[in-house]
Amino acid sequence: MDHEVPPEARPLLLEDPSAIGEYRVLGRLGFGGMGVVYLAAGPGDGYGYGPMVAIKTLHPWLAGDRASLLRFRAERDFGRRVSSFCIPHVLDDDMDGPRPYIVTEFVPGVSLAEQVQSRGPLTGDTLEAVAIAVAAALLAIHTAGLAHRDLKPANVLLSPHGPKLIDFSIASELESADRLTQTNIVMGSPGWIAPERLTGGLGTCASDVFGWGCVVAFAATGLPPFGSGTAPERTELILSGRPELGGLPEPWRLLVTSALAQDPEVRPGADDLLHTLLATRGRSADPSGVPDIITDLWTLPAPVRQAAPEPSSLPSAPSLEALLTAPPEPRDTAAAPPGRRNTVAAWAITAVAVAIAVAATVGSTAQPPPPAGPHAATAGPKSPPTTSARTSGTSGNSRTTGAAGIRSATPVRSRVNHSAGVVTAPTRPAVQPAPPKTAVKVKTKKPKKAKKSSNSQGHQN
Repeated sequence: MDHEVPPEARPLLLEDPSAIGEYRVLGRLGFGGMGVVYLAAGPGDGYGYGPMVAIKTLHPWLAGDRASLLRFRAERDFGRRVSSFCIPHVLDDDMDGPRPYIVTEFVPGVSLAEQVQSRGPLTGDTLEAVAIAVAAALLAIHTAGLAHRDLKPANVLLSPHGPKLIDFSIASELESADRLTQTNIVMGSPGWIAPERLTGGLGTCASDVFGWGCVVAFAATGLPPFGSGTAPERTELILSGRPELGGLPEPWRLLVTSALAQDPEVRPGADDLLHTLLATRGRSADPSGVPDIITDLWTLPAPVRQAAPEPSSLPSAPSLEALLTAPPEPRDTAAAPPGRRNTVAAWAITAVAVAIAVAATVGSTAQPPPPAGPHAATAGPKSPPTTSARTSGTSGNSRTTGAAGIRSATPVRSRVNHSAGVVTAPTRPAVQPAPPKTAVKVKTKKPKKAKKSSNSQGHQN
């Protein structure tokens, strides 16, 4: 089966694998502190590859970190425990290899964050379907004894079959919500975290309901309810209980306001939200009827504009053919004096030679960074990543490198700046152009005239 790579998948980088286990890697879907999410084709029936799947991998330098591996295993286990039409299912995993991975259903479509930022707020049945689907997903998660803890627009995907809630990377047991979290660290995304968690409380069902209120407010107004400022500014607005809901119409305003209540004890539960939403349709709160209701309501929004490449993607170097066959740019010959035209030509030829050299040789083999502590992960299109927030700041992301047991599409020959997450060409001595040839005047001595002999002088006298 041949697969056409969907537009939400970005091209692979030099360090990305061509295959993971028995899955053929087709593109990138997301990048986070814990790993990379790839689009891949599953094993087929002997006549090609099977259906497309999403594979979340753990960074190779975290595979030996016990805390990171425990959290990754928990993410797999939590995904298997939850059964809902609104959540992708876990299909496969490998936790014992050099680079652990989790395979889930591939959900085509963009995130709610991308859709709203590109096309504006949702309205009518589409908005109602998002609110119902997320509430139903939360009910399934809470019924399984879990808290999601990272509900935000980037984790709601708008598929052709309806909205889907993804990413269990920082989910936790309700009874021990911070079992895998370091002390004094708040796991989550700034601007979407419930106030009780910001002050040291545990992640609970009520915390997820707060996230539901934030997501629905964003979908309906096109703006985050606690602003788009810095993390401290958004945190202060959350703690002071001052959401911006000016453009939110009724009846959404009443539901969202109750979900964003400062006191978690007075917020409705996910079952209360679902009951209220379904009652407007004359339906009972039975979750088994949610798929049919969403199918009736759902119309896939107009596609967003093509997303820009990831900032950390390795830029494509111009090919040798493009450099040699590109038509010359029009030149204003009057701009340079005749005596300098040869100099300009020499510099242009040298520049092309340098570009070809850089395109042909990109650096030395990348070295993976030393093992680091656990990071909060998120895998989605462009949006504020999930962070592990301390009072002193947040930790940055790192770019992945190849790992043993995973076939690489191209040998890694680039230097990786792990602090900035950017692949750069290695530092090389600057190539200085040869000075242009110039005409040099050479002075020559004229031959001396021979002296006349004395005889000649006598004859002249």
